[in-house]
Order: sequence, then structure tokens, then C-alpha cells
Amino acid sequence: MAGGKLAERNPNMETGGPQEEAYRRPWRFGSRMLQHLQSYYEVFPAGVQERLPETIVVLGKPSFYGRYGFSLERAQKLISPYPLEYTLILRRGDDVPEAELIYPQAFPGGSG
Repeated sequence: MAGGKLAERNPNMETGGPQEEAYRRPWRFGSRMLQHLQSYYEVFPAGVQERLPETIVVLGKPSFYGRYGFSLERAQKLISPYPLEYTLILRRGDDVPEAELIYPQAFPGGSG
């Protein structure tokens, strides 16, 4: 089956590929991405700073996203249709922004 063969050649799939720790689980790609993102906000590499968004907001577990520089405390003045205890922000500086979050229609319960 063609789909199975593609999955076997994908190093991020558990069905095949290198057995190195970095490639064993598909979720590791997301963790690596967040590590790189955090480093960009801490140390602004030449040519990257102007391409980064000023602010990134995520909805999720504070214990997970907090490891990558996202702050629960800095998001507490945001207005959101979702619980602020799961709203985190990654942003240069140390201010606590005040803004209303507007989500696309794809998010049930969000405005937009």
C-alpha cells in the first residue's frame, strides 16, 4: 500500500526511520520547534527578529508551554473567550499587555 510505504520512510513516524531519541515520537518535532522559537525571542539572531511576530499566544497546559518561555502571568490582562489559566504568551520584553483576543471561527466558542 502506497500510504504505508510513505509512513515507513518518514523519520518522524513510529513505524520506521532512525531510532535516535530525537525521531522516536512525532510530538518531539513540536518540542524542538518550541525550543527554537524560545531561543529566537531570547537572543535575536540577525535577519530573524524582523520576521518574528511581536506576540504569540497559545492555549494549552502551562506546565508544558512554560518550559519554552511562554508566560501565564503576562497573559492575565488579556480578554479571551477561553479560560486565562490556559492562555500563555510569548513576547519580547516584560510588559503585561492588555488586549482582546479574537479567534477565527474554526475555534468553537471564539469570536471572529
